[in-house]
Amino acid sequence: MPLLIPPYPLPMKIFILPSLSLSTVASSFALPLHNPTKDIPILGSDTADFTHYKFWDFRAMSTVQNTTQIPLEHTPFNTAWEAQSWRREPTGDSSWPMVNSKANVFLTQHPDQPSSSILVLRTTRFSNYFSTAEIESRLGNYQHCSWRVRMRLMSQSTISENDSPSQDPGRAAERVPPGACAGMFIYRSATCESDLEILTSDSQRTIHYANQPDYDPVSDRMTPGFSRTVTDLPAPWTTWVTHRMDWAPGATRWYADDQLQTVIELGVPDRPSLVALNLWSDGGVWTGDMAVGQSVYLGIEWIELAYNLSTPGLDVPFRFRRKTSGKDGGFLE
Repeated sequence: MPLLIPPYPLPMKIFILPSLSLSTVASSFALPLHNPTKDIPILGSDTADFTHYKFWDFRAMSTVQNTTQIPLEHTPFNTAWEAQSWRREPTGDSSWPMVNSKANVFLTQHPDQPSSSILVLRTTRFSNYFSTAEIESRLGNYQHCSWRVRMRLMSQSTISENDSPSQDPGRAAERVPPGACAGMFIYRSATCESDLEILTSDSQRTIHYANQPDYDPVSDRMTPGFSRTVTDLPAPWTTWVTHRMDWAPGATRWYADDQLQTVIELGVPDRPSLVALNLWSDGGVWTGDMAVGQSVYLGIEWIELAYNLSTPGLDVPFRFRRKTSGKDGGFLE
């Protein structure tokens, strides 16, 4: 029996029935935020049936210390998420090569809760290149989904804290080096994509939402109606915020802490896709540059995903090669 999002404009609920065979965790130590026999809150007016649900909780590795970095590929989460190691050379819009490294994707101690852990993506500016991070789902045949990521951007001083936890986890926004871009993607190709991007050069309540292609390189103009920049997020992106993307037929919706930010009905992905998170820079027009030696960190507490597959019951990943330029960090079908 499918998971049903009712077609009503008021807040409704998606019910996950106990009769479904659902894998909710990526390891024996990852506990789901939502009980699969209960419900997940859903907002929106489209109807969509979701037959699968998974939850990856990166907080559950209590043995991680602040001096310990456990690569993602050495954890059970690696069965669902793959750290990338491809590189991209500079183009006319960028200044430096960007090189993804698996060493930039690791679990470490939670900066606010020393007894728990988080997943971290890191990007660092070296003298002649950027060392960057990306994770992609091993499945590439998602066909509509609602996915949520609890995350925040951090500086090196925050990620290496080892003192007592903050009394206020939503503490005042910290300063993060400008020049990096964090992205959350539903992705098939440069013309079949929904994304969320945070630029650390922006104010800490600014975020960019888009369906692709939102830019026409021939006319050097943005494509009308394909993107929106929001400047009044409910909380700074340097604090823990649940970012959410709902991909349904005919519309993509973006939320921050369950508050609807925007709806885009043009350029909605219409083909099976993967989901991905990245943190990168190339010193170019979109990201800006970072000072040599500076690092930016993206902390992730958990990822939650309700979804359909393009072929029911067949979990076969698609693989992709990368384009040589573009503000999204570089994909190509």
